[in-house]
Amino acid sequence: MRDQPWSKDLYHSNTTFNKNTSEIEHKDSISYLQAKHNKICSTSIINVRLWDKAKWFGTLYAFIPYSPIPILGLGFRNVTEGLKIFNGWRKRFGNIDANEEINISIITGIDKNNPHNYKVMVSHNIDILGNKNSTLLMCVNRFHTMTPNNSINLDNFKKYLSRGLGYLLIPAQYSENSPPEMAEQKYWIKKNKIKIIEAWKIGNHDIEASAINENDIPIIPDNVANPPVFEILHKRGKA
Repeated sequence: MRDQPWSKDLYHSNTTFNKNTSEIEHKDSISYLQAKHNKICSTSIINVRLWDKAKWFGTLYAFIPYSPIPILGLGFRNVTEGLKIFNGWRKRFGNIDANEEINISIITGIDKNNPHNYKVMVSHNIDILGNKNSTLLMCVNRFHTMTPNNSINLDNFKKYLSRGLGYLLIPAQYSENSPPEMAEQKYWIKKNKIKIIEAWKIGNHDIEASAINENDIPIIPDNVANPPVFEILHKRGKA
C-alpha cells in the first residue's frame, strides 16, 4: 500500500478519433466541425454523473496469499457511488470482462523529474467497435496521476501479470485517516488485458494521447531523437 497521500490530479477527457487515420482529433478541429452528425459515433463506459460523485482518488494493488492473480483497485472517496460504477459494469459486461470492453492503461515515465510517477486511465476499448459508417469516434475517459516514492507496488503487479492469468479489477474506499478498504467480491471484475506503456511511445493514434498534457515532461531514452509523444505535446502548445 502507498505511504504517501494520493495525487489529486484527476482529469475528465473527451477523445475524438478520425477512424480513417486512427489519429486523435480535437473537438474544435476542422474535421470534427465539418463532420456530419450521422458520421459521428459516441461510445463510453464512463457514467460522468457517477464518476463525479464517486471522486476517484487513487489506485491500489493487492496480492492475496496463495492466489496467483493480482488485484488492481480504483479507490473512491465516495465508495457508495464507486460501487454503483462497478455494479453497472457487471450488469453490462458480467463478472468476467470476456470481450475486454473496459480498457485500463498505465502510462509510465510521465515526469523525468519524478521518475516513479505514472497515470492510470480508464476508457472504452475502441478496438472492438465496428461501426464502419462512422467517420469520427468520440470516447469519454478518465485518468488519474499517481505519485509514489518508488515503483515497488507497480513492479510487483507487473511481475504477477507476467504469469498470464490476468487480474481482478475492484472498487475500494479511501479515506484520509485509514487505509483503503476493498469492496466485497460481488463487485469484482476479472480481466486479462491491460496496457502498460511508456509515455514517450504514445502517439496521436493511441487513445492514451488524451492523458498527455502540457505539464508532462516524459522520460525520453537518449537514443530516441523524435519520440511520438513530441507531436502530442506540440499540439498541446508545448514545443
